[in-house]
Amino acid sequence: MSASQYADLSAEEILALRKEYLMPNHAMYYKKPIAIVEGKMQFLYDSTGKEYLDAIGGIVTVSVGHCHPYVIEKTKDQIDKIQHTTCLYLHPNIVKFAKLLASKMPSPDLKQTFFTNSGSESNELAILMARLYSGVPDILALRNAYHGDTVGTMSAGARGVFNSAYEPLLFEVGRIPFPKAGHEQATLDALEVACSQKEAAAFICEPMP
Repeated sequence: MSASQYADLSAEEILALRKEYLMPNHAMYYKKPIAIVEGKMQFLYDSTGKEYLDAIGGIVTVSVGHCHPYVIEKTKDQIDKIQHTTCLYLHPNIVKFAKLLASKMPSPDLKQTFFTNSGSESNELAILMARLYSGVPDILALRNAYHGDTVGTMSAGARGVFNSAYEPLLFEVGRIPFPKAGHEQATLDALEVACSQKEAAAFICEPMP
């Protein structure tokens, strides 16, 4: 891709409009932000046509690369038929996908799927299910963990930058120290003590800081 192929807003124009029309909590990398406008497999391209090797995969992951030809082909095929409907109606794809996921599970009992929209929503659902099943409102969580940007997942998380602005939290959270290399037993001991002191509906942990 060359700079001449991109004919939309410049990085400076995007930044000015972003400051005017987007909420200020949208964080950015770098003092001079990069306008990423195109991706191809493992490469990204900015508004000037400069090529970057993507070693991050977006904020979370792009598991098969940017604009993978197979993914693009299948996406276009589906959009040509129907772009969106709801689970209030029947559609073959959702059940075929659920069956495929079930075939990858370690136990035949793990075969039913509840599809969600994001990681935050998945964690909200997991906490809700644990609380409903156990009848216990509180949970345990690792300190300095991140579980999402909803009020519920911020309550479950243990980063002061989130919690300080949202207290009181939606439920009580017992904080377990994050395991440090060579000192993992201390975390296990703290978890055992916490479990002996109070009931918890669930233990939610982020294995990487």
